[in-house]
Amino acid sequence: MTRDYIIKRIELAVIKNYKIMQLELPVKTGRLRMRSFKLERTAKGWKLYIDLQIAPYAIYLDSKRKTAGWWQIAVMNFMRRLTLDLQGVTNVGFA
Repeated sequence: MTRDYIIKRIELAVIKNYKIMQLELPVKTGRLRMRSFKLERTAKGWKLYIDLQIAPYAIYLDSKRKTAGWWQIAVMNFMRRLTLDLQGVTNVGFA
């Protein structure tokens, strides 16, 4: 496998799993699910975050019973799927 192939494969896996993660976010959260949930490529890798200027209420969702732990669960599922997608392409594991 060439370096370019590996980079492209990782990029596609990250984007695919980001889109799946968006669908797993709490549904009735207004702009949070599709507009404020961001994925950006950086010089060192990827940045996954909530734009609090678009959805400042996102930090309060953890205190509600129905959505408690939503961010941690979503990120954990994202990492598990990403690890499975990249199995054999990289030596990355998820504990």
